[in-house]
Amino acid sequence: MTAPNAPANAASGAVTASAPALAGELFAVITRMHALLALPVVEAEARPNVLRAAMEQALRTPSGLLWGPGVHADFRRRLSEAMGGRDVLPEDWPDQERR
Repeated sequence: MTAPNAPANAASGAVTASAPALAGELFAVITRMHALLALPVVEAEARPNVLRAAMEQALRTPSGLLWGPGVHADFRRRLSEAMGGRDVLPEDWPDQERR
């Protein structure tokens, strides 16, 4: 009777085992994003193009991670909702400037 529970327990164990690694990656990404955004603030940057570049770089930070595409898809969805249902990002965002 334990066989039906084995896959669920195995999956649960895999998720539990990977949670510290994911938490570590998340912390590293958030720290990196804060650093990218804090520098222009600390330096009292006023040029819109420099501020925009810092924000875009911070938003692209998760791109290199396994779960990065999911984070970007969620950001696109939430931004679209905030914009009244309009998708305001370029179709190939966040990769269009990395080419």
